[in-house]
Amino acid sequence: MKKFLTLVLALLFLFGAGALAVQADQNYKEKNSPQKGWEKHQKLKDVKGHWAEDAILMMNTKGFIKGYEDATFKPNKPVTQLEAIVMIVRAQGLEDEAQDQKLNDLLKKTAQIPAWAEGYMAVALKENILDEGEMLSFRPNQGAKRIQVALWITRALDLDDYLDSDDDLPYLDKKDIPEDLYNAVVLISESGIMKGNNKNYFLPNKAITRAEMAILLERINGAGTDANIYISEFSGIITDVDDDEITVKGWSVSKTFDFDDEVTVYLNGKKSDVDDLDVDDYVKLTLNKKGDVIAVKATSPDQDDINEDDEKEFEGKIVAINLIDDDEGFITIKSGNKNYRFQVDEDTDVEMDDDGETLELDELKLGWNVEIMAEGKMARSIIIESSDNDNDDDDEETEYEGIITKIDSKNKRIVIKDENGKTYTFFVDKKTEITIDEDDDKDDAELSDLRIGDEAEIGAKGNLALKIEVDRD
Repeated sequence: MKKFLTLVLALLFLFGAGALAVQADQNYKEKNSPQKGWEKHQKLKDVKGHWAEDAILMMNTKGFIKGYEDATFKPNKPVTQLEAIVMIVRAQGLEDEAQDQKLNDLLKKTAQIPAWAEGYMAVALKENILDEGEMLSFRPNQGAKRIQVALWITRALDLDDYLDSDDDLPYLDKKDIPEDLYNAVVLISESGIMKGNNKNYFLPNKAITRAEMAILLERINGAGTDANIYISEFSGIITDVDDDEITVKGWSVSKTFDFDDEVTVYLNGKKSDVDDLDVDDYVKLTLNKKGDVIAVKATSPDQDDINEDDEKEFEGKIVAINLIDDDEGFITIKSGNKNYRFQVDEDTDVEMDDDGETLELDELKLGWNVEIMAEGKMARSIIIESSDNDNDDDDEETEYEGIITKIDSKNKRIVIKDENGKTYTFFVDKKTEITIDEDDDKDDAELSDLRIGDEAEIGAKGNLALKIEVDRD
């Protein structure tokens, strides 16, 4: 399970960035549709300097999170149970579905759900974030406890499919965690989505604040569904930028985008301007429905210790892999409290430190500890510290059969349910062999060609799908 959770966390931080809070004033909420939120965000006046400012403003920029009519956000105000459910549903990309759903009249009346929110609650029931029994004790206007949010998020992300009840918690107040919710805290803690405080207390019964919720939602946005209704994102390395537009080279394509007039820019975690962006910065762009950039989250390498004329060794953990082609791009490592980015190409040697086995650049993994011998900014060799890293090469391939229930194209993930009702989640990479057998004609396919409801046979090592065979006869 820990391998899977590490991968979940890596994907969440790499891809992941969007979340949603709910406008507390109902009148404001009813007259401002989510679609409008994507096009225009508020200027929040009480978050400057707040520890969660980055997440709050980025989520507001995406239209996920709204403040009050007086342009305040009230970051320390508790989130209600109803707000928390609505936030989680929207953060999973299910806003459009929620607009079309209705709640059972009995449940709606029993739980005292207002009309504007019944679609979100219906989706929460459908997606098993809540069950009908819990609806009977649901208190929409009561503050949501951290333990409740932990449970709802683990269900939303299907983390409970990877339960390991033998794991223990390090928190000093773990006795305060109900036995039936203990595993939810294990899962959300090991995934890194929610942690305890700096005194090692989880505080399960503490009401979660709007600022804390913004952080969680940023981490889980899009992780459980392929729906991405109103916006799109594009990531890569800046190759050209000026006041009006930006050109970014992604995995296999270079694209140029115009900046929106109210574009929000964060560089290395700090509020910045377009003028601060530079060539070679790694960026995640958020685009509105017109295709203009409304948000930029950028990181630039900490190159103060790198001299162009020096050969120097660096040790650290891989935190970003940005390959523009199979054999060209950048790798970023974290060493102490600094990040270093190095260019890699077909001449960069990659090998394991125990047996000298050579690897390709696209076989590197986030979280691996490495030693890099660099000449200036160019990585000449990368030595992988085998003893400190999980190696899946020895895992046996396992066969699974089931019906496809979710396809997450954004994060390259697929979920199937077998004949016993058990669900399995697999990650898909560019080496995954996908075929579709239709009318006795077997063709190669892409993840985007698969459909929910397809019967699939999957061969996997751990949680990585090596092959996916779909039969549509």
